[in-house]
Amino acid sequence: MEENKETKKGVAAIVYDNRGSNYYFLILRRANSRKEFEFIKGKMGLDEEPIDAVSRVVREKVGLKNFEVKGNLVLEWNLVDNLDKFTIFLIEANMNVVVDISNSPDYDNYLWTAKENVASKLILKQEMAAFSQALKIFDSGQLK
Repeated sequence: MEENKETKKGVAAIVYDNRGSNYYFLILRRANSRKEFEFIKGKMGLDEEPIDAVSRVVREKVGLKNFEVKGNLVLEWNLVDNLDKFTIFLIEANMNVVVDISNSPDYDNYLWTAKENVASKLILKQEMAAFSQALKIFDSGQLK
């Protein structure tokens, strides 16, 4: 890989609903031939702060309006020949609220699923690693 490759900045949202001792996570299915599931992701604008970008991306891609950012992770992902730096936010939302993916041609379906089922649905190892880190935060009780 060339050293002068530009790092692309993006945000991702691990959206969850805490139902007592059970966590459910929102994952989206890509509208491509592989039909893989992933967390909500998007690019950051040139002068956009990560917190503003993730709020915009969540509203635009899934139509959620009421949610609360609870924490974040920063990971660098090598995708193809680019180094992508994602700030991944842990976002609490209510799974009883309608998810609207109609304005996002990247996705054709969504699923709220229990934490024990998420890893089996994700394809990208980077997303699995992010989810693993997020679970450690959930299990530690750091999020209130």
